[in-house]
Amino acid sequence: MDIQTITSWAQLVWWIVAIAVWIFRFMRRKWGLPQARVLSMITKHVSFNKILITIVIIGLLGSGFSLYLNYSEKYDARPSFITVSNKEFINEKIPLDGYEYKDCTFTNVTFVFNGRAAARFHYNKIIGGCVITSDNTAIIATAQMLKGLGFVKEDILFLHSSESVESPKMVP
Repeated sequence: MDIQTITSWAQLVWWIVAIAVWIFRFMRRKWGLPQARVLSMITKHVSFNKILITIVIIGLLGSGFSLYLNYSEKYDARPSFITVSNKEFINEKIPLDGYEYKDCTFTNVTFVFNGRAAARFHYNKIIGGCVITSDNTAIIATAQMLKGLGFVKEDILFLHSSESVESPKMVP
């Protein structure tokens, strides 16, 4: 579980607690319920409004942190490309984000593209099948749509990186 998921769940729990405290306060006044023993010890030192305001402020800070985490990975529109030239790759995972491949041969490879930077290809050969994986669901969905429209060859397989990566099919 990554930090974004943990932050989102903690934030959800925090807001549920804040709503429960607010509902408890409202119902206690409406029905004339006595204060809980623990709550009465706390409210002797701090007012109920201050407790509620503190819960709301911490919740808002958690929301801001969660938004920051969701938008912190940005696309690099002008990456400093790592150039790879005249190399042969056989049955390997090949990173694409921020790489430039020139005059390379790829045989039964798995390309890994997560959409964080562009990739460049110049005069390369792809032999056999190939798999393209990504941890970005939007990339996989777009690639599958393009494949369905006939813009991508049928022997290219697109997988989310959480799925098991199979070896590419051999093409005669």
